[in-house]
Amino acid sequence: MYLDAKLVVDLLRKDEGNPNGIDAIVKDCKHGLKEIPLVQIHHCYREANKCADDLATRGELLPQDFVIFLEPPANVALLLSLEAARIAFDRSVSSCNSVV
Repeated sequence: MYLDAKLVVDLLRKDEGNPNGIDAIVKDCKHGLKEIPLVQIHHCYREANKCADDLATRGELLPQDFVIFLEPPANVALLLSLEAARIAFDRSVSSCNSVV
């Protein structure tokens, strides 16, 4: 599993409690992860995933807090097609870091 939120990855790695009041949520997440066989958590900069990066950038510009796309935006559809065809394309950040 690759996450672009380093803070979340770090919270899942820590064994001690969280003083910021999110203990129950983190505990539930850790419990759920134990139910998935052979799961590994990795941090990956969002720029390494062009689709996620494009959608996150688009989300920052939208006035709504929550949007459901019935079809991916054109540029995301193109990136998905390239990915499905296993065609390499330039990414601004290419490395992902294994943390768990």
